[in-house]
Amino acid sequence: MRLSLRALRVATVTYSRGDLLVVGLIAAVVALWVAVAGGTFSLGALVASEAIFFAFYLAGSLFAGWKALAGDILFDLPLRLLVGYTVVNTLLLALAWISPFGIVVNFCAVLALTLILFLRARQRSLERGAPAGLWAVGVCLVATTLWC
Repeated sequence: MRLSLRALRVATVTYSRGDLLVVGLIAAVVALWVAVAGGTFSLGALVASEAIFFAFYLAGSLFAGWKALAGDILFDLPLRLLVGYTVVNTLLLALAWISPFGIVVNFCAVLALTLILFLRARQRSLERGAPAGLWAVGVCLVATTLWC
């Protein structure tokens, strides 16, 4: 495990302001879906959605910066969210088996871990987001909203 953490410390983690803005918008749309389904807006649902999607994005960005695992794969926004979703939910599944705490505490621990690893990466690089990934996420949001 020590070797893998050392490899992460030398990784260059990339992120994009446009991606961060879209991730915040995705979470707001999900909170809006919850408000429509529940009949009232909930600030707690908005905060939870924002935290969840930012955890997905950060975990996906960490994975993308880890060249030993990611190789030369282009990690645009949809792939970062998908990989982050897989990583976060796999950690939550493992914690559900071994942790005496509930899902809220376990998620806070996973979010704290991703934030710490993101901040401890050797270098964080701000890059320009790929427009194709943003369009793909936008089309998915519109299609899901219409489907719901």
